[in-house]
Amino acid sequence: HSGNDGSSSTLDAHFHDGYTQSTSAGNNTIVRRTSAGYIFCNFLNTSANTVSSGISKMACGTGTDNYLRYATATAVRTFIGKVNDSDKLDGEHGSYYLAKTAKAADSDKLDNINSSQFLRSDYADQKTAGHLRFNDNIYLQLGTGSDVEHFWNGSHYYTDINNGGNWYIRDGNSGNATRYTFDVDYGHFNATGTITGTTMRATGNLTTGGYITATGNVTAYSDERLKENLEVIPDALDKITQISGYTYNRTDLNTDDKFAGVIAQEVREVLPEVIMEDENGMLSVAYGNMVGLLIEGIKELREENRILSERLDTISGK
Repeated sequence: HSGNDGSSSTLDAHFHDGYTQSTSAGNNTIVRRTSAGYIFCNFLNTSANTVSSGISKMACGTGTDNYLRYATATAVRTFIGKVNDSDKLDGEHGSYYLAKTAKAADSDKLDNINSSQFLRSDYADQKTAGHLRFNDNIYLQLGTGSDVEHFWNGSHYYTDINNGGNWYIRDGNSGNATRYTFDVDYGHFNATGTITGTTMRATGNLTTGGYITATGNVTAYSDERLKENLEVIPDALDKITQISGYTYNRTDLNTDDKFAGVIAQEVREVLPEVIMEDENGMLSVAYGNMVGLLIEGIKELREENRILSERLDTISGK
């Protein structure tokens, strides 16, 4: 049979238990190496033990063919893009991350600090020790849309209210009653109680629903250099006679105290320059500014007395 046992022969000498040998990845064939020493197959299935340490090489493909080759550790790191970033995670250096020791007894700790010592962002919490510091120009923002911002710029403290609302200071022991109101839109400051201090400066209006008491002088700028279009108040006596002095009770105060003064509407008819009106139409009188009217009234009265005195002297023959 030596002349009939070539590669195309069908003699049983080319079979083993009914299977023929082949160098290709055919089904139901006996594996034979190629002339280059390669073995072709579709899948490798192994029941070998799992290796947990001591790995020096890995089997991999290059993408240019279907052959498996050994890959060194350097080649693997190059493939995953971490040759020079072996100490990084997602491109960040390991020192940027908090170290964690996997120990069951410390599972509630971060950097060996118990989780109860951290402030939570999603739960009502409190700080019991130490300082919470914001450096210069670092904002403390409040509100869903950063409606309020507090910050120190290195020289001054600022509160920025960005939504057009007001700033209220309330008394939590009195049903959250409002004590101070800062009207951001108009620059108004309102207080429901007593304001005390040695110096208080304001370039706008100061409105209060209570008393203003001063142990010193209450003064206003009256320098001639600050005034122009000076006119003497005419007919002062006639104007004074159109104003009455009253005693009265206040309807806006919870008190039985008696007060004395004038009626703003009467004063406005003869000297509107001393009347102020608020946004609600309520009138107030600058009592100190009425002194000018009284001075001119006294001067007119004195002139009338002088004329009468001269007439009496003439009648009496003096």
